[in-house]
Amino acid sequence: MIAEFFAARRHLGHVGNNLNQIARAVNAGAQPAELDVVIAATNRAIQRVQHATDRLLHQD
Repeated sequence: MIAEFFAARRHLGHVGNNLNQIARAVNAGAQPAELDVVIAATNRAIQRVQHATDRLLHQD
């Protein structure tokens, strides 16, 4: 379980870096092609964290 949280945290860090790069590009007037990919990666990371949290909360 702890390994899953660390993996999710690491993944979210990567996604956060990508989102920052995209935000800079958008603010400069660009429309990055990677936007959909990063949003999908963000959703996957959120789902992983939610799943791990649910497992932790529902332990007997």
